[in-house]
Amino acid sequence: MIRAEKISKSFDGKKVLSDFTKTFPDSGIVCISGPSGCGKTTMLNILLGLIKQDSGKVILSKGLKLSAVFQEDRLFEEMTAAKNIEVVLTGSKDEKKAQAVKWLKAVELGECADKKPKELSGGMRRRVAIARALAYDAGAVLMDEPFKGLDDELKMRIFETVKQQAESRLFIIVTHDKREAELLGAESMEMTSAEND
Repeated sequence: MIRAEKISKSFDGKKVLSDFTKTFPDSGIVCISGPSGCGKTTMLNILLGLIKQDSGKVILSKGLKLSAVFQEDRLFEEMTAAKNIEVVLTGSKDEKKAQAVKWLKAVELGECADKKPKELSGGMRRRVAIARALAYDAGAVLMDEPFKGLDDELKMRIFETVKQQAESRLFIIVTHDKREAELLGAESMEMTSAEND
């Protein structure tokens, strides 16, 4: 369980979040949309513990591990696609490689296991970042615009993988495309600008 309780945050005197409160379910998909600058990314970073809120608190179930896809792919450029995924896995070398390839296949990149990020297109890099987030043994996966740069047909196939995973863990997905919430069968949540509160 993740609960955000009266979270407020300002940057340089500009209020980005004001008393944001939400209890997220243990599993399933919650899609968050809203205008640019309304605090969607800030809220995700606070839930991940990367930014400290000015007030309020984040409550996580004991032992809950979090995984993330950021707006930037954040891949290790010197490592292959498979190695980028292996860094979040445990087990023997062979087990990690097999798991990494399995997750790359899940995002239709099985043939790219030994390619480095510079050899991949933007959409492919995005999918490696998604595969890495899914591969990590986390109870909640927080994703910031994860499907940008993917064509519609491919996106739909990856949605199926996410929906399958969401049967046993929570996905919090920030998106500008409200249609994505519909297609994912997600709970849809609209954030508004704190400045207008």
